[in-house]
Amino acid sequence: TDLWYPPIADRTTYDVWQAKGEKELKIKAKEYAKKILAEHKPPALDSDVDKQINEILKQARKELKA
Repeated sequence: TDLWYPPIADRTTYDVWQAKGEKELKIKAKEYAKKILAEHKPPALDSDVDKQINEILKQARKELKA
């Protein structure tokens, strides 16, 4: 009846979890985060948005040098 089951969660009892030789949650979480960072490819920015960001950065650099 769960609506969402986290990919690193383990809802077995401690004895079952230990018998399976599962990793600690913090280790599983770290491995999962590394996997996401290595595999995730965000979509490219729209060219207009990219231009706006570059203009903002250009203006900020000018103001910081002043």
